Amino acid sequence: MKNVHLSIEQLEKDVWPDPGFTSRLVAKCHALRKIPVQDLDTEGLRMLIGQEIGLAFLIPTALTKLATNPYLEGDMFEGDVLMAVVKQSDFILNTAPELAEPFLDICRRVTNAHHCPLSKRNIHIINSILDDHPR
Repeated sequence: MKNVHLSIEQLEKDVWPDPGFTSRLVAKCHALRKIPVQDLDTEGLRMLIGQEIGLAFLIPTALTKLATNPYLEGDMFEGDVLMAVVKQSDFILNTAPELAEPFLDICRRVTNAHHCPLSKRNIHIINSILDDHPR
């Protein structure tokens, strides 16, 4: 992805105003939007994707990282970044079709792996997506 040296705030050309209230999640997301995409840590990437923030810019970065390690882990569990991305499958498959094949390839690798640390529920979610998008 181009422009990874820019922040979500810069890429979207949208500076969010102060939220006017304090919650850890809101404060963290506001702060993460100011960090260059290339400098986001794994948990920041997971959190922003999970909150549907900057998807057009963060999903390509996440897929690049997941291609190397599909079980990339933020602060939640092994594979939590993948599951954050999986929850955005409608965005990927309908809005960013150029990302569909890399996304589906990662999903196939995970479901075909001998050892997969994801829960049966999460594997079921991934398999449902793959059933809807056969090769």
